[in-house]
Amino acid sequence: MDGLENLRPLERRVARLAAAGVTPDEIGRRFHRSGEHIERVLTLASLPHRRAPQQHDGLRPLERRLLRWRDTGASPEELAGRFRRGPGYVERVLALAEYKQHQS
Repeated sequence: MDGLENLRPLERRVARLAAAGVTPDEIGRRFHRSGEHIERVLTLASLPHRRAPQQHDGLRPLERRLLRWRDTGASPEELAGRFRRGPGYVERVLALAEYKQHQS
């Protein structure tokens, strides 16, 4: 199985153990899973076009929405009501979103 970088961490570890000759039952014992589960993991990991979840370095959807609303003139108190959170929470999320924007 080449291209282990496209697999999830569990799939990579299981694939490496299987390539080293460890049986699915033994791998399952190490991961507290059945041998059948490990065989399914190996089968799915060998499918083409598998990708690990992408890391999102940008803003979360909540942060993007709060910034967009604030840019239209909404105050943290108004946003708190819209998102059913306290004004302090909204201010913290906005501050973190601004920090993230300046870091990238």
